[in-house]
Amino acid sequence: MNRKLALSVSAIVAILSLASCQKGLNTVYYRAGLTKVDVSGERFSLVSDDSIRIIPTNRQAEIDRLPANTRLIGEFTIPSGEITDPMEVEFVNLVQMLSDTIKVSGDVDTLGIDKLAMLSMWQSGGIHGAARFLNISFVIFHGQSNISHSICLADDTSLKENPDAEGYYHLTLRHKANKDPELYFADATYSFLLDGKYTAEGIKGLKISFQDFTSEEKIPLNTKTIESPAVIKF
Repeated sequence: MNRKLALSVSAIVAILSLASCQKGLNTVYYRAGLTKVDVSGERFSLVSDDSIRIIPTNRQAEIDRLPANTRLIGEFTIPSGEITDPMEVEFVNLVQMLSDTIKVSGDVDTLGIDKLAMLSMWQSGGIHGAARFLNISFVIFHGQSNISHSICLADDTSLKENPDAEGYYHLTLRHKANKDPELYFADATYSFLLDGKYTAEGIKGLKISFQDFTSEEKIPLNTKTIESPAVIKF
């Protein structure tokens, strides 16, 4: 089932690294993409996309209710004032990211052929036992209606060679607008779980194809490449 993108909800901006912004004279606020990980002998653990173990000093009950591998964007302060690993933080804001699994299909055009613009793409996970994710930030057109859009990352089984001879696995990002008028821009970030064959030994990286706004024809699609990060396990 394709995850629906509700355009009435405020979009989430992609956080590519542990980034700080100054607010006020004395307080520094940080933002980071996070993955919730269940660790044996512990209630839970959060790992930032910078591979730092995050220990919350507040909102523990809220985080504990989330299942393992939940993707989050957190804004927080660091009481000690130092970036360490592990690191205690106090959350000011915590938002759950849109997440989905990869859909395997022999006819990916049925999953949508509408255009989008990719803003950024990065992988996370693989640290402290966390599952690996592909995170994609993108922009689409939408209208004034409440029509839901479908976003899907597809594994096209019609491809004869996947991964290719160079070791890259090919996936397609699909957008179905459901005939929503193209009046306004909306941006969002999706987090796709990469398990099994997508992160297997020998996979050099991923090639993600999509229908770009600048393309006049459905084929060829625009393609972006991302290298597989090193996996660190403890």
